[in-house]
Amino acid sequence: MSTRHLFSSLMVFLTLALLPTFAFGNDAEYGSFSGMPVPIENDSIRMVSENIIFVDTAKGGWRVDATYVFENTTDKKVSLKMGYPETEGDDSGVNFKGLKTWVDGKEVKITTKTSGQMKEAWKGYRLGKVHLFDVSFEPSQKQEVKHTFEMAGGGSVALACEQEISYITRTGRLWKGPIGTARFEVSLLGAFDAYTIPEGYEVKSIKHEVIRKGERSRTNVVFEMKDWMPKEDFRFVMMSECGEEGGMDKFYTGVSCPFWSAAELVEARVTSQKSKLTEEEKKKRQETESAFLKEYSKADLRLCRNYIYARYGYPFKSKDLQKKFYSHKPGTKHIYPPHYCSKRKNKDMLEYCHEERLIFFTEDKGFSPNLMTPYELMYVKILLDEEKRRKK
Repeated sequence: MSTRHLFSSLMVFLTLALLPTFAFGNDAEYGSFSGMPVPIENDSIRMVSENIIFVDTAKGGWRVDATYVFENTTDKKVSLKMGYPETEGDDSGVNFKGLKTWVDGKEVKITTKTSGQMKEAWKGYRLGKVHLFDVSFEPSQKQEVKHTFEMAGGGSVALACEQEISYITRTGRLWKGPIGTARFEVSLLGAFDAYTIPEGYEVKSIKHEVIRKGERSRTNVVFEMKDWMPKEDFRFVMMSECGEEGGMDKFYTGVSCPFWSAAELVEARVTSQKSKLTEEEKKKRQETESAFLKEYSKADLRLCRNYIYARYGYPFKSKDLQKKFYSHKPGTKHIYPPHYCSKRKNKDMLEYCHEERLIFFTEDKGFSPNLMTPYELMYVKILLDEEKRRKK
């Protein structure tokens, strides 16, 4: 499966005495490898906290707000040359746009240098540009370092409609002691069917919020860890339907739901709202809908309808629907992609299958129908009306 990745990280270049050394910001002190800076351990500076927020910009990319608090654990003054590097991953380089940096609330001057290509990758990373700035710590002083910038998105439609964020965090292990608190938040436009998360990242909450009533919503996924030593970098993959062959509806419900193929029915309903139909026109519309949906049982229609609600965390009262949609604990290990790999024996498919920690649908007590799009609302109404007709 070919997937483009987003890579970003914080690099810190420490200058101690007359010997220049370097540090990576999520974070570590640096030495040199093939003429390039590489992380080495530092036993003076502690990362008290990190708070990384990724916001979907609706323009094919992400706005990133990264805030770190560092502490000088020594009784001596320490001067550092910190930096935020751009790295390459797979076939895609990432360019920061509009990078700004503040130290304790004061914007600082950034010097950008090009590292050039390494002959060999250091632990899989190839460093490109490095954005440098100076910081000085008094004895026992804490300082906040904040960065804001935008970067492009990445994804794949090989087996699933995917978007992906990758953010280097393993170098945080090289500061003195564990990271006090680490928080990652991903704010996504719309709703997704599943997410993959790496080991060591604990889900704090998954909430949905309305941006514009009936038009646009966000899904906010928050991770929080304490006294944390990252073993894996932050890699968050979002998966959604890719049309009729998407298959996640069947994974959840056991039914290939008509969400996309019912587009003409939805459009006809929307158009008819603008004009009053005669009784004959209403009857003809009902016959058209019933003919289209005849292959679905009442139970199928119920599952397909509630699958849309489950994407937004609707708190079902029915125990069977709770079990159907919310039985997986966030971070459960599962074969991925689940809709292609769970019951397929096609060897061409199986070569892409692997185990991941996944987040499936989760209940959200704050659900509102205003989260749903006009298309989704009309689609579930069509299915509900057909269910009611069959009860008569």
